[in-house]
Amino acid sequence: MLHKRTSFKKTRKGNVLRVTREHYLRDDIGCGSEACSKCNQPEDRISLSKLVTTENDKKFYPIIHTSLLLHQIDLLENPVVIS
Repeated sequence: MLHKRTSFKKTRKGNVLRVTREHYLRDDIGCGSEACSKCNQPEDRISLSKLVTTENDKKFYPIIHTSLLLHQIDLLENPVVIS
């Protein structure tokens, strides 16, 4: 799937440039979740036990930002957080 975003940019000299950015999305790669019913790829699935449930029964996979992982690794290694 192709997604295009076009914008116009004015240079210092006053010329107007047309800037087109293309973003290609692949539809042949699955998400890897066992909870997903759209992807039919049985290999390399993420287990349903990794799902986290919120107060209003919405389930999601937590994804940790890299800066949090680098700067707060001692907090994340705490046994209270892991379990």
